[in-house]
Amino acid sequence: MSKIEMLTPENSAIALIDYQPAMYQGVQSHDRLVVFNNAQVLAKAARLFKIPTVLSTVAERSFSGPFMSEVTGLFPTHEVIDRTSLNSWLDPAFRRRWRRRAARSSSSQDCGRKDA
Repeated sequence: MSKIEMLTPENSAIALIDYQPAMYQGVQSHDRLVVFNNAQVLAKAARLFKIPTVLSTVAERSFSGPFMSEVTGLFPTHEVIDRTSLNSWLDPAFRRRWRRRAARSSSSQDCGRKDA
């Protein structure tokens, strides 16, 4: 694969991680409403360009609450992967969804990852 190859729906995916009510409490560096709105814009772009999208929550039932409905409504057939670890890369169900290159977005955690 060339280093200048463009991202396409065939060689990439987008993960939206932890866009949940309790997780917004940790956001201090940006206005929370801006983070909320940016997540919606990214999700709408992913749907428009047919980019595979993974939705993931942490402790949805016990602590953090549901993934934002403004995004899950755009992907009604997508299963939201609920994790028990804050580190999404440690969850086997989450890792199975990944392709070689990925764009990641999270409400609260570092999204850095080495390519698989």
